[in-house]
Amino acid sequence: MSATITMKAEPLTAERFAAYGEVLTHAGDGRRHYVERAFETTDPAARPTMWINRILHPAPAAPILIDQVERHPHSFQTLIPLHAARFFVAVTHSLPDGTPDFDNLRPFVTEPGQGVIYHPNVWHFGFTALDGPNEVVVMIGVTGREDDCIVSVADRRVEVEWDLAAAG
Repeated sequence: MSATITMKAEPLTAERFAAYGEVLTHAGDGRRHYVERAFETTDPAARPTMWINRILHPAPAAPILIDQVERHPHSFQTLIPLHAARFFVAVTHSLPDGTPDFDNLRPFVTEPGQGVIYHPNVWHFGFTALDGPNEVVVMIGVTGREDDCIVSVADRRVEVEWDLAAAG
């Protein structure tokens, strides 16, 4: 295993996250903000699927250990927390051989009220609550094939520091 990578999470913004997906917030003064890609897929066999995950144990104070990441080749994946609290997001693209580029991993901390949509094939860490237990709505297109979710174990130790003092 290679040397440890240590990094610091930064606040999630639409600009910082644009290469990996979309940050969900209500935009503008209107009553509704439509989310265009919540159920978008890249495979006609993918059917829209939604569930709610309950996260009983938030992340440790620090650091967060990135031990594995996952990607979804056939669909965007939408995560909308049900409680107004922060959560942790870590994303990266693939190397030429298709494995995750851990050297260029981007870790973020959301603000309460934000959600995310991951682009297809973006490697990401699983939903991680920060300020306490949370529940998250997950929306994704599912084909039923084994490659709906591809998991890759980290080839080195990746530790991410985050600012506990900024808890919402």
